[in-house]
Amino acid sequence: MDDISKEAGCSKTTIYSYFESKEDVVNHLFFEGVSVFQEAVREEAEKSRNLKEFYNLFCTSLVAMHKEQPIYYEGVAGEAVFDKNAPPESIVNKIYTSGEVSNATIEECIKKAIAAKEISINGDVFETMTLLWFCIMGIVEKSALKESYVKFKLGKTREEFLEYAFNKLFTLLERR
Repeated sequence: MDDISKEAGCSKTTIYSYFESKEDVVNHLFFEGVSVFQEAVREEAEKSRNLKEFYNLFCTSLVAMHKEQPIYYEGVAGEAVFDKNAPPESIVNKIYTSGEVSNATIEECIKKAIAAKEISINGDVFETMTLLWFCIMGIVEKSALKESYVKFKLGKTREEFLEYAFNKLFTLLERR
């Protein structure tokens, strides 16, 4: 809290008048990140003509957030905690609820793509969406950690590898 108050240019007492703890400060930042991402997902869904376009915008947004706003990314990609004993207006439940709104938007885009015969999936839409999420996050996170390896072994920049990996992942959904 000393570092937070120093960076904010105010006393710890002032910080504690707004937040219960350091964890509460972090959770509020996570909520801000999840809210920003929720709005981006909504906008991307509205302006996309098809799932491939939405998917590309989604992946690009996630990579940009990982690079430029890591605390926001952590809010989006981190553990989804829902405390059934906490009031609905608690910050952890707000984070969870906002994330679920994003998931519903993504799930709706996938369902529309199935109906339009853009893609074909075997199994549950939500399970498929969850698998995509986990794969995309893994690609984003590992490509950052292994950037020099990708350059050395594959001769690709991180951006080139991300484009390749995201396209390859999407082909698993395309109608055959």
